Amino acid sequence: MTTGRPIHRFSTKRVIAPLGVMATVVACLAITAPTQAADGSCVPAEATDDAFGAWEWSRFTEWRSDPTTPADPDGAAGERDRANVIQVGEQYAEPVPGSAEIQHSGWVTAMPAGDGWSKFDYRTVTDKAATTEQVLVAPAVPAVAGSWQEFSPNKDLGTFEGPPAYPTDPRGTWSGSKTDGGPQQDASGVFLNGTGNGSWFYRSQGTPAVPAVYRTVEHPAETHEEIMFIRTVATPGHTEYHWSVYERTVTPGEPSVVCPPVDPIDPVDPVDPVGSGTVVEPGSVVEPGPVGDPGDPGRVPAESDESDEPQTLEDVDEPTQQGRPADRPAALPLSIDAGL
Repeated sequence: MTTGRPIHRFSTKRVIAPLGVMATVVACLAITAPTQAADGSCVPAEATDDAFGAWEWSRFTEWRSDPTTPADPDGAAGERDRANVIQVGEQYAEPVPGSAEIQHSGWVTAMPAGDGWSKFDYRTVTDKAATTEQVLVAPAVPAVAGSWQEFSPNKDLGTFEGPPAYPTDPRGTWSGSKTDGGPQQDASGVFLNGTGNGSWFYRSQGTPAVPAVYRTVEHPAETHEEIMFIRTVATPGHTEYHWSVYERTVTPGEPSVVCPPVDPIDPVDPVDPVGSGTVVEPGSVVEPGPVGDPGDPGRVPAESDESDEPQTLEDVDEPTQQGRPADRPAALPLSIDAGL
């Protein structure tokens, strides 16, 4: 049967010790980051309470006519409630006086709807201006020129005894009408020019022109009346309210930190860690030599072996192993050279 090489006690601790320290550090980091010491070890700490700052005035709410106090904006209450960081404080009231407004209706033809209207002013609006018209009463009559005619008796009748009839007389003939000259220009009718059985004439003095006759008809302007109404509208006074708003800061407390237990590790003799008689300088690394080499510091002399069975990790960790009395208190070395 081939006997395996015994596990060197010092080499085993060099593996276990760093793992134990690492587990301790990770456990401390999992609780809270601020509890790490400068060397990475866990530092236990007691829980701290929340720190509540003093309430300080921040602002006013908007003015409103409802006197009911508004709810806190954060919806939280209680002096020890972390969420309670803003609250509504004291109420302030201010009266708002009433007012009176004068309203005008503008120019209208009827009173507007509503109460309190009264007539304020009047005016006449012309829709169509006044006009005049000339109406014909009698048409114009043109002038008639004066004329005259001479009567010629039939000679076979002998001496004519006048006057002849106008415009016809069977005893003779009237000549064509003439407008120029002629006797008795101021006469009118049938007359004898001369004496005895002289010549007989007819004269018409004529008539002057007669102008048309008109009359003036006046058409009055077309208008309507407009009225301006006025009234006073009163607004009653009222009271408006606003409230102070206060704010504060809250610093949350820290939870307690409980460090997990750390497995004790045997202290290592820096001069002769395995009792081989080989002096090792502090800080140096002990490397195992060849199997069976008398100079192998990791080899345990046969006379010191308690058993031919190889040592295991469980053997090393037993509280009664060599160099680690069961009643010796466990100690955590400040630093461990893992030799990695």
